[in-house]
Amino acid sequence: MLDRKIIDAVLDSMCEGASLRKATQKHGTSPQSFLRAVDVDEKLKEQYAQARARMLDVNAEELEEIGERAAMAETAVEVAGLRLLSDNRKWLLSKLAPKKYGDKVQQEVSGPDGGPVQVTQIQLVAMNGRSPD
Repeated sequence: MLDRKIIDAVLDSMCEGASLRKATQKHGTSPQSFLRAVDVDEKLKEQYAQARARMLDVNAEELEEIGERAAMAETAVEVAGLRLLSDNRKWLLSKLAPKKYGDKVQQEVSGPDGGPVQVTQIQLVAMNGRSPD
């Protein structure tokens, strides 16, 4: 079992925006060891979920800073690198928290030429062993 000080340090690092991998590496443990501790402790599961949510929020907030850095960039190469960083972060956020950071998908059903949907009722009639004419 991991020392509680290490667990708290990992959670704090995640709340500051570090991934689980980076946070565990920084504090001398592995993601697998940390997750094993999470699996057996209900309170820690909740703390981990909160730290993970905060990590995502911090990463989303940093997108604004990345945009500001791109606006002040002096070369096209620097802008391209920052765009790649921004795009990767947005993609990751949309996959890890799709309800919060994903694209809103809305479906609309309409009939021909955008008109209302027409409903047709079909009746099935049983015919005492006779075939229909």
